[in-house]
Amino acid sequence: MEEPRCGNSDAQNHVKTIGVPSVFDGVPGGVYAHGFSDGRLHFDGDENWRVYENGETPILEQTDLLWVAVHEIGHVLGLNHSHIVDSLMAPLYSSPEKRSITGYYSHPKITKDDIKTIQNIYGRKVAKAAKNGLKPPKECTEFCFI
Repeated sequence: MEEPRCGNSDAQNHVKTIGVPSVFDGVPGGVYAHGFSDGRLHFDGDENWRVYENGETPILEQTDLLWVAVHEIGHVLGLNHSHIVDSLMAPLYSSPEKRSITGYYSHPKITKDDIKTIQNIYGRKVAKAAKNGLKPPKECTEFCFI
């Protein structure tokens, strides 16, 4: 079952949160987090959060913290929900085991819709030639973690 990723901050139930107190629905699998234009992120403390590694087998009933965080950061940057199902800004959370084609986890991927939408707000990056003569990549399509 797919659930809304983020909720209306005017909801009535105040429950425990990770970080600054905010408003959540009080149940796992409901409203996961909020992202605000002033840069604040609130994550529901009632969720069973997990940070997955690439290639890991997803575990049922564990919410992908990275996926939800990237979605909420999109809101912080000014993005609204997208009608594109695979977009990071799609309004419904889909668990890692449902998103996986191979059965293994992979980090969130930025879709062309996500790129186009953020470029409509902030403009396109103008690539500069590198001092070492290497050309910069045309576009970023996934998150890199060190």
